[in-house]
Amino acid sequence: MGDVRRLADSAMRRIIRYAKSFKEPLVDDLGDYIPFLVYLGEREFCENHIKASSPKICIPLLPTEREDTLLGLIEFYRWTGKELSLNLAKEYIDYLFSNYYYKGRIVVSKNQYIERVFALHRKKSLIERSKKIMLKLIHNFSGTRLSIPRNGIFIELLVDMYDLTGDEKYLQMAEDLVITWIRDRTFRKYGLFPSFHLNPFKASSTLFKDNTALLNGLIALYERTKEDKYKSAILKWSQSLHARCFRGSIWGKYYFRSGKLEELSLLYAFPSIDVLCYAYFVLGEENLLSFAEKIAEFWIPLQSEIGLFPINPSSNVSHQDMVTDFCISLWGLYEHTGNNMYREKSEKAMEGLFKFHVFPLKVDYQSGEIVDPTEVPKFITLMLKPIILLKEERIYKNKKIFKLLRDR
Repeated sequence: MGDVRRLADSAMRRIIRYAKSFKEPLVDDLGDYIPFLVYLGEREFCENHIKASSPKICIPLLPTEREDTLLGLIEFYRWTGKELSLNLAKEYIDYLFSNYYYKGRIVVSKNQYIERVFALHRKKSLIERSKKIMLKLIHNFSGTRLSIPRNGIFIELLVDMYDLTGDEKYLQMAEDLVITWIRDRTFRKYGLFPSFHLNPFKASSTLFKDNTALLNGLIALYERTKEDKYKSAILKWSQSLHARCFRGSIWGKYYFRSGKLEELSLLYAFPSIDVLCYAYFVLGEENLLSFAEKIAEFWIPLQSEIGLFPINPSSNVSHQDMVTDFCISLWGLYEHTGNNMYREKSEKAMEGLFKFHVFPLKVDYQSGEIVDPTEVPKFITLMLKPIILLKEERIYKNKKIFKLLRDR
């Protein structure tokens, strides 16, 4: 334990210095650094970044590019009581619902979304431009608006706003969003929420961040209201997750028509463990916890001597952010089960993280040799989460700490 704390202290100092070198606020990623820095005493720096962000928050971007912005504003207010961040959060929610709310969902134009996907993930060429035009035409036959379950994160954040302000309108907004999703015909049939696929003939469900974001919102809403319909939806989803997406561990993508599974990766394991642990904490259903343990049991034997985990079972590469989050997941299992093995594995992963991953995105999970030296600012600052966990030693006991350490 002494070694991991020593390494954590060193990593914390390096990460704080790195974050304080940001000359401009990371507006899209406020939630990935502001909450942790304010907890660690960097209040003035955080407040300056909130102030500098304020003119840029309500501008016409996709909702999924502002979810962490709202999270950062909410958490800054939770820890400081500063009205500026609460007012900015209120302003953004008003903007979101004025511009993107339609018939119980947060929506965007399909054309806008497809443009964004191609801009981020496709090379510019005549062939790709032709594909983009064709996909827009095909998708718009079924309507011009698109809703994705990833926007379910706003359900949880609206519940947070209700908790912090007592304003019933935020709770009503959250309920309106949830009810539309649990009435969705795909969810009623399969128990999973449908994702958007560029290929319109490959209807599928992606776990992270689509399904897990919506489930975290659903659990938060049930925790607040205790409405049976929300509890039933949570249990329906968890049962479907086990029946459709669990084969040894969690697979990240499920195709509705064929039942085909794709993408066995740590990327989908840790958020599934987290959402099941959160559901167990709120509902008290033992099968939720045992399911989370089954997912972890697949990955634990893959931990290397230096503490790191591979991206997938056939890879030799460790990913900085996945290891960060899996440390938290394993500790949550320790907290719920009392099994010290999970804490030991979590601390061992933290040691590997702090030794080899403070800046490089990818390293060899066996040796720690750098594979990809890319520095992703938000992934570096998110490493403050396990450092804070070592200080607090609990996730679920204190609601403020749970909110601080959640992966969204």
